[in-house]
Amino acid sequence: MGLTNDIVDTLATTALTVTGVRKTYARDPDTIAVAPAVIFGAPSGYVRAGNWESRVWRVPMRLYVERLADDARTQSSVNDFYDLFVAKFRSDIDVGGNVTRCLITDWDSDLFAEIGGAKYQVLEMKLDVLLVGG
Repeated sequence: MGLTNDIVDTLATTALTVTGVRKTYARDPDTIAVAPAVIFGAPSGYVRAGNWESRVWRVPMRLYVERLADDARTQSSVNDFYDLFVAKFRSDIDVGGNVTRCLITDWDSDLFAEIGGAKYQVLEMKLDVLLVGG
């Protein structure tokens, strides 16, 4: 596999270590086997040329949390997950030494989806992954 797939696979492995996450998918699945689950979308990015080439990937990371009868409890759970993801990627900023820096740059938790008949609240986060000189 190429570098982009390697980075997304590493991000999926890292996301699986967040407390409460039960499954991660490096590519879009047809169904979600168990939730909470993280799905990584197709990355975009850019290259900066120079003495030290740098590449930046913008990787969408979506956490799917099953909606409960009590929407306030679901939102509270999603909010807790955001804090856990920020702490995880802040403490492992180089994602196990595979990249120069990986940070969550923005997020949105006011998203909802239905997959395979199950209803989810979705926490979408954007990861900026920087690799210098690679």
